[in-house]
Amino acid sequence: MTRLGQMLYDDGLKKGREEEAQRISTLTSRLLKEHRLEDLQRSTEDDEFREKLMKEFGIE
Repeated sequence: MTRLGQMLYDDGLKKGREEEAQRISTLTSRLLKEHRLEDLQRSTEDDEFREKLMKEFGIE
């Protein structure tokens, strides 16, 4: 891979991680506001459940 290609790849990975972190932060905030602590805990351990909650809240 060229240096430019590697830089573009790295930037894409960084952007993807930042977007996912924002999605998780939004989900966490919504669950806390609704006092859904058990769902919050489960979402940290169960990827499928976390994605289900994301859909429930319309978090893209």
